[in-house]
Amino acid sequence: NISGNTTTATDTYSLKAWNITSTPGPDLFYSVNFTAGKRYEVMVLPGMGFLSSTAVYSSYDPFFYLLSGCGAGSVVAKSSGYTSSARTEKMIYTPAKTGKYIIGVDSRTTASYTRKGGFRLRVRALSAPANDTCAKAAKLTWSSGVAQAAGDTSDATTTMSPPSSCAKNGAKGPDLFYALNLSVGKKYIFTITPKNQWAHFMSVYLLSSCSASACVTGAKSSLYSGVAVPATFTYTPTASGTYYLGIDSGLTPDWIVSAGRFTLKVEEKALVSGDTCATAVNLSWVKDKFSTSGDTTQASNSYTGGSSGSSCNNMTVLGPDRWYRLPTQAGKNVLVQA
Repeated sequence: NISGNTTTATDTYSLKAWNITSTPGPDLFYSVNFTAGKRYEVMVLPGMGFLSSTAVYSSYDPFFYLLSGCGAGSVVAKSSGYTSSARTEKMIYTPAKTGKYIIGVDSRTTASYTRKGGFRLRVRALSAPANDTCAKAAKLTWSSGVAQAAGDTSDATTTMSPPSSCAKNGAKGPDLFYALNLSVGKKYIFTITPKNQWAHFMSVYLLSSCSASACVTGAKSSLYSGVAVPATFTYTPTASGTYYLGIDSGLTPDWIVSAGRFTLKVEEKALVSGDTCATAVNLSWVKDKFSTSGDTTQASNSYTGGSSGSSCNNMTVLGPDRWYRLPTQAGKNVLVQA
């Protein structure tokens, strides 16, 4: 870790000449030794620099690039350069050659302003966790109907990319894997809770085998008022056996890898009658009436169709549900009260 500030720096390099699409501004440079084949995380956090022992907080919009030397054409990698005030830039790089590399931290200039200021530069070598691949998935064990784990995808590699229709988040970032046994006749609730700012677009998906095409279902987390919202889904297996969970870092809307710490919780529940539309409870008419009672406490959220339309008072259906099947006759009105 090292702090810096581009406020008093000069613009010494023309990035446009090096095919980096941005107007250059004041820049600072740092050297670091990299080993070929190892993975390194390079991160620049704005607003964390110091000037005259005072922390500098501004609309600094940093980006950075890696050089193999100080000559023109030496750029080997660059951060995304997403345009946003006080936005952290992050990159994972695997050098092809061992040697000294140079990190240039730059500022953004427009016709009306130059975004410069304090920052903190962090570089660290990454070491993949033991469960970095599905083939080496960590075994989850059940205790009183609950299986839990905690992990961090920051050092993981990207080994699997299930369809976004299943993984829900593109699943294009570093991933970790867990294995657990599921049984027919039970339902399971899977929840992943991101624990830091980098992880708020993580996804969790269930696999019937270690293949991207074997993805069964999944969910992604989100961000609400600056707080990560857990990703959760319910699954009722049709076959008993070993299943695999992929915890994927995915990508944020601005294409930053959303890696970080998380907790994983899997709950085993007894099946509830009428828990899905396919298993709806049959109701019968008794003297032109029917009645029943129920409880959604242990039910799953099996229908998430969003707004049900004006016929259902434009309700948004997002919670646990129970299902019932009622025979009707053409031409007769039915009044349902709950």
